Amino acid sequence: MLPVAARRGYPLPPSVLPEAILAVDVLALTLSAAAVLFVFREPPENALMLVFFFYLPFYVALASWSRMHSITSVISPMSRSDDVIIANASVCLMLLSFLMAFGDSNKQNTVQFAAALSACAATTMIALRFAARAVILDLSRRAVIGQNVIVAGTGDQLRRFVARLDQSRPIFVNICGIYEFAVDGHDAGPGEHPAEHPAVRDAAELIAIARADAVDDIILAMPWNAGAELAHLVAQLKELPISVHLSTDLVGYELSFRPIVGTLAQLPAFEVAQRPISGWSFVMKRMLDYTLSAAALVALSPLMLLVALAIKIDTPGPVFFKQSRLGFNNETFSIYKFRSMHHKPVSEAVIRQASKGDPRVTRVGRIIRTTSIDELPQLFNVLNGSMSLVGPRPHALSHNEEYGAQIRGYFVRHRVRPGITGWAQVKGLRGETETLSKMEARVAHDVYYTENWSLLFDLKILIMTVAIVLFQRTAY
Repeated sequence: MLPVAARRGYPLPPSVLPEAILAVDVLALTLSAAAVLFVFREPPENALMLVFFFYLPFYVALASWSRMHSITSVISPMSRSDDVIIANASVCLMLLSFLMAFGDSNKQNTVQFAAALSACAATTMIALRFAARAVILDLSRRAVIGQNVIVAGTGDQLRRFVARLDQSRPIFVNICGIYEFAVDGHDAGPGEHPAEHPAVRDAAELIAIARADAVDDIILAMPWNAGAELAHLVAQLKELPISVHLSTDLVGYELSFRPIVGTLAQLPAFEVAQRPISGWSFVMKRMLDYTLSAAALVALSPLMLLVALAIKIDTPGPVFFKQSRLGFNNETFSIYKFRSMHHKPVSEAVIRQASKGDPRVTRVGRIIRTTSIDELPQLFNVLNGSMSLVGPRPHALSHNEEYGAQIRGYFVRHRVRPGITGWAQVKGLRGETETLSKMEARVAHDVYYTENWSLLFDLKILIMTVAIVLFQRTAY
């Protein structure tokens, strides 16, 4: 029987494991170099430089090219042991060729050093990989590393998938629940599934569960002849910051699948939506956010103090403007700006965008809005984790309701953290959106960003922001 474990919290994704095993290999090479240098009385000249500026880079490049740090190498290190030996032997031969070409004075000693380093490194790497495997499996059992998964479906399709899941038991996969609901008459009926499996009434409840229970993946085990319902459900799930998988049709269960250890790939399913910015990509993006936002706050603090003073002198009211916005995963947060309008409390139920010549904008406000200085307090939003430097701009709650009902896939932009600047803004889609087509264009750019994120893409947008957005005149 497949246990149902409603595990809350965000475990580390298995996608971080290849880099972890690479770190293990680097540690093994460092220990091996220290041991060999300790044993050798007369190592080659500049031995440490040869190890860390020749041997290590070539090994990492060769290992990456041959995919020696895949999840399979984590779970089954013996299966990739021959690759570790071959890679170290190959780098050893390259190192020897390099040393001989540059006329090392003690060729016999050089050969012995390179051979000893290669043998010691290969042995230590394999040993440490086995030790890392034990640690990683223990972390998986304690749900520190894993994927939180919901299987949702109906009828025979769901039963067969659950049977395959029960048989294969993928490592790192935490089953949060198995849900069955009716789709166009394909209801298995009561009593055909174990009572401990939670029940779900409809797609709306499934989405609510996915948001609340920290789900990483949803697998849809539904008959393909329910095409319209299936396409509609996938479109809804694509608005969540999760990966969505679709099981094969019933004939797929009659075919054998090549097992891929430790992932959902060993199951009869394929991915139709990928979780954006996860694993090490998430770590890199947050490091960029924290580093640059902290540096910007320090560098711009004199300017921000002058702006605060000017606002206070210009018109009565607070220096900062605070408003509720929808952020990552449709969670509400408070966004901060320098106040640029006359202070008059209004309901957030209806927010009117600023327009050209808007009488609500103050004298100081017109300057800071035109130059985007009013957005600088959002650096504090970046530091508290509610925003990122780059991402889709968060809209007022009333605008989300209005445009969410008119634009298909509008909430896909909430699969990532909102940003101070974004791809839409640097492409000229900034300021007032007088027509629905303008908002559709902005949303299309935001969705493109979520699906094509990279660290270089973020840096490109930040550079374009400095060069374009701060000096354009589309904000009022």
